[in-house]
Amino acid sequence: MSASPKRRRRDAPTPHQLGSFLRRLASTGSVSDAARAIGVSRNTLYRLRRSDVEFAARWWTAQRQALDAALSEATHRAVVGAERPVFHRGRRVGAIHTHDNKLLMSLLRLHWRNSYGIKAV
Repeated sequence: MSASPKRRRRDAPTPHQLGSFLRRLASTGSVSDAARAIGVSRNTLYRLRRSDVEFAARWWTAQRQALDAALSEATHRAVVGAERPVFHRGRRVGAIHTHDNKLLMSLLRLHWRNSYGIKAV
């Protein structure tokens, strides 16, 4: 008895949709946003991730790219700083350059937990 080929689910995303989903996931880091962008439910995508090892690996890579981009941006804001507008009576009158020290401490705790982490008392 020969095995019949698997039928594609009616709600299964197309290869083009999956590519679009993974690109959006890599740029935003949001499964909900990426799913909405291609018009496929999150549940359908999570089900596919559980059943398709290759898709799961590509999903993980996309999430890692989003995380790397977010970490890079956070590091830039903490170390290099950013311009923040200054307003007076509803009009922008200038800008100040600020560094985010709380963000910097969070990054230090994340990466060098032994040196900057919370100590047990």
